[in-house]
Amino acid sequence: MNFFRKAQEAFQTILRPIGLPEPPSNDPRHHNNDETPQIVEEKPVLTVAQRLRLKKERIDNALLNSEVFTDDEFREICFEGVPPNSDSHRGTLWLPLLLIDLPRSYADWKQYFSDKKDLYNEFVRDFYHGRPTIARDPLGESPEWDEYYKDQDIKFEIAKDVVRTHRGLHFFNIGIDAEGLEMHTPSDEIFKVLNACEHHAALHRILFVLSKVNPALQYVQGMNELSALIYYVLYNSTSHLKTLDIEFHAESAAFWAMNSLLSDIGGLFSTQMDQTEAGMRGAFRKYRKLMRKVDPEMDDHFRSICLEEEFYLLSWITLFFTQLFSLPDVIPLWDFFLSEKNSTSRLNRVLIFAVSIFELEREKYLSMNLSEILTDVQEVKAAPNEILKHAKALVKEFFPNTV
Repeated sequence: MNFFRKAQEAFQTILRPIGLPEPPSNDPRHHNNDETPQIVEEKPVLTVAQRLRLKKERIDNALLNSEVFTDDEFREICFEGVPPNSDSHRGTLWLPLLLIDLPRSYADWKQYFSDKKDLYNEFVRDFYHGRPTIARDPLGESPEWDEYYKDQDIKFEIAKDVVRTHRGLHFFNIGIDAEGLEMHTPSDEIFKVLNACEHHAALHRILFVLSKVNPALQYVQGMNELSALIYYVLYNSTSHLKTLDIEFHAESAAFWAMNSLLSDIGGLFSTQMDQTEAGMRGAFRKYRKLMRKVDPEMDDHFRSICLEEEFYLLSWITLFFTQLFSLPDVIPLWDFFLSEKNSTSRLNRVLIFAVSIFELEREKYLSMNLSEILTDVQEVKAAPNEILKHAKALVKEFFPNTV
């Protein structure tokens, strides 16, 4: 017995110099002179929702203490998913990911949003409410008045889209009845309905001012869907930010957030940029390359039946799926889209989600012909949250460095 004990001690003497830990000993001296060994209390295993709730509380504390957070922490929470019943916190998480110039010190947020609100209000005053300063000459050229009338036409086009945006959602239809509106409805009726809802009126101002500060893009149908979702999320975060002593104006913040998003994906709305990497054709090429990487067999099948990307992908990626699913279902998808590390490549996550629609029901789509697939993708049957789970799995498998 003594031989084995001496051998064990000699063995431990050899291990200690190279830094390996000693195995637990039965010697009472190793247990604080207690007769019984110490029991190490195991930490409880937290669910994902509990971990996210703790992260949410940590962010609140950081805001109150004016600490500096990195974007990675916001992206991590957005990638895993914002906790249920935390809509008021979602805007707080999105803001640093949408607003590139937002200070990463929360002590500076109050001044930042105040300055941005003032600048936006100047835009509204000059662009939205502005009128020519010279009298109109009915017999001569009047560039100012020509521009003014052109703006009125753009306002009307935007108004027609805005009053139809999320018509079934109470938030965008407070106090109005938009039923019966048609494309040929007179402008005075359109604006009557528009101005009856404060949120539609705000969205109209946002989109018109965006068209003025982005003259190369102007207004393109579909921008209303993206702006509405951003405005909805930020508006519902107003109360939370105010509890943190941040005077927050959802309309101006939504304008700047949408303006930032257009700096990334604006090429999708520009016919002049169609053939470039930033344009629609460039997006199609990225999508096909992604599909080839994830599932070569699926890509071969699509090629064999002549399924072109423009048949279904155009509306998906320009609208970030806002028309394919209901607004409450789309918002968690945007958590995922905004979790992309490269703020100038948010479209990457959108394309991965598009691939996941087919991958989730892979065998079904591999057995379908062209007309069957085109019919099926008009109204995707799979649950958005299930597609989202698959998309996250693809990111972890094929793009782990972006998580």
